[in-house]
Amino acid sequence: MCRAHGVHANRLLSLGGREGPGQQINGDYELVEGVRPHGRPCWLRRGKPLLTTNSNGLAEHDGDERPLYLFFGEMGYWNIAGSVLAAGVHVLARSGPDFLSPSPDVCPMPWTVFAFGKATKDPSIVCFRHDISIRVPEAVHVTGCRGDHGQLNGNYQHLQGVRMGSRPIFVKDGFGARGEEERKVLHFNQRAGKWFISSVILSALEEHCTNKCKYSQELCSLLLCFLAGRTD
Repeated sequence: MCRAHGVHANRLLSLGGREGPGQQINGDYELVEGVRPHGRPCWLRRGKPLLTTNSNGLAEHDGDERPLYLFFGEMGYWNIAGSVLAAGVHVLARSGPDFLSPSPDVCPMPWTVFAFGKATKDPSIVCFRHDISIRVPEAVHVTGCRGDHGQLNGNYQHLQGVRMGSRPIFVKDGFGARGEEERKVLHFNQRAGKWFISSVILSALEEHCTNKCKYSQELCSLLLCFLAGRTD
């Protein structure tokens, strides 16, 4: 396991709380084995496109296509950028300077976001570690939604074998306003750093993926199979 000044480097860190310009820094960052810029561990937020759905039940991106790295720079800042070699205007956000913190989740300094030529300190941004040994529950129960949103209440079953980023997905069967087969999907949105419930109409998603999909057929087919309850 990777160590920083005698402290175990956590395998999964999350950054959240940023809203507005620069919110692309939100998300889950996985430890990169064997990469230690300036003697400290480095984490990667993967840049592959992740499927979520819009209000029409069609697929769209969740996060950026390019990867982002969370790493320690020579000036004592924990940086977020598209490369561990990035500096100056190529850094999207940073926390520090603090040469004593072995990991960004224990750095006491606030985060500064760089967007549109401006540097903005944001005390709402938090970096925290995950305990990946925690077992994902087989189901979660959503309550408290009222009125038209009452349909979001209910039991959501864990979708085995598929994730968005590093987070599990939960689904609930149901029917849309026109009686079409529908799934409610409880998932984590990397860009927003929040959990969302989306409605997926299987027929609309299938037509989209067959006729005009801008993603890989393999990725769309995988999502369709899981949402339809087929895991073979």
